[in-house]
Amino acid sequence: MEKFKKLIQKANDFNKANLLSPQLITVGDEFHGITRDLDAEIGILIALCN
Repeated sequence: MEKFKKLIQKANDFNKANLLSPQLITVGDEFHGITRDLDAEIGILIALCN
């Protein structure tokens, strides 16, 4: 879980300009956050997979 948390923090830092609200991990390991648009969210998801 710690590695996953660091990955989310890194993605938030890298995509800060495209986030209206940072990506968060909830207790149920769900993502919450608001991006500027769909392209920004897709970019974040791709970054998390790599």
